[in-house]
Amino acid sequence: MFTDIGIDLGSYKTVIMAGQKLVLEEPTAAAIDTETGKPLFFGKAAFDLAGRTDQNITVIRPVKHGVVSDMELCCGMLKFFLRKAFGNRIVKPRVAITAPGNATAVEQRSAAQIVEEAGGRDVRVVETATAAAIGLGLNFTMPHGSMIVDLGAGTTDIAVTSMGGVAECVTIPTASADYDEAIVKFVRQEYNMLIGPHTAEKIKMQIGAAYSRSMPLTMQAGGIDLVTGMPKSFSVTSEQIYTATSPVTEAIGAAVAGVLERTLPDLAADICEDGIRLVGGGAALFGLGEYLRERTGVAAAPAEGHAQIVARGVGIAVRNPNLLRTSDYEYRTRKNLYSDES
Repeated sequence: MFTDIGIDLGSYKTVIMAGQKLVLEEPTAAAIDTETGKPLFFGKAAFDLAGRTDQNITVIRPVKHGVVSDMELCCGMLKFFLRKAFGNRIVKPRVAITAPGNATAVEQRSAAQIVEEAGGRDVRVVETATAAAIGLGLNFTMPHGSMIVDLGAGTTDIAVTSMGGVAECVTIPTASADYDEAIVKFVRQEYNMLIGPHTAEKIKMQIGAAYSRSMPLTMQAGGIDLVTGMPKSFSVTSEQIYTATSPVTEAIGAAVAGVLERTLPDLAADICEDGIRLVGGGAALFGLGEYLRERTGVAAAPAEGHAQIVARGVGIAVRNPNLLRTSDYEYRTRKNLYSDES
């Protein structure tokens, strides 16, 4: 069976869409045997082992800050995902894949090459900002400015779009995973405790915030006491986590404000009217919209279905190559990317 699929290859999560149908959503992770280097598990099975396995197995993320860091491992992971999603019912699908706005031609070409080696054909690369605009259903025939903040795990893409093009764009390596790292660091310094990535993410999702809560929350968590080496529980408050993660929020806010400052006045007026659209898994962080509104003076809120907006957009893009015909934008193929580099 031939089909068209879109792949949102993120640092934390990989989403595969067939048209507008979600067919797979798995962590971007691989577990390998440390002695042989052989991959043992991919996706959720690998992610669940992080911080919960012995030294003979290492969990690796083959995509860092939105770009492929281990081509062989990433190719094996994508082959596994395609087989899991479609079995033997798909043959050489036409594919569109995402890349962050700051990805170089070499990095984009590497992503396209991996998809081809995993079984795709006619691979096209779409920047996450453009994919998000498509997923949001923005009207590409109008010269109307829209601001999109895509808060992923490894990168935050901030873009102003108009007429299917990107008027302003910046990608920063500060994103949702940095909140987890800040929480791990805080717990180690404050409690002399070591916690794993799953616990850090749980703390972030339950009591983390980008804007101080009016009603503080407290939760119990567990880790390893660095003095005794024994398991131990501890209590942590939302105010503590808010303070510990504030530098991450401030870095994102400064980048958003910087893009707004460089935006043309008429496009800025459109954004003030429509507000800032937040997409990506990190858009769900409590108070992020309120923080950005206070930081920039522009309303901000997560878009409906924010976690899958980019994946939905790239799924639409692969089936509608002429979608942006009213602008100068063209989806890049490996051939185009070789030409760009030369």
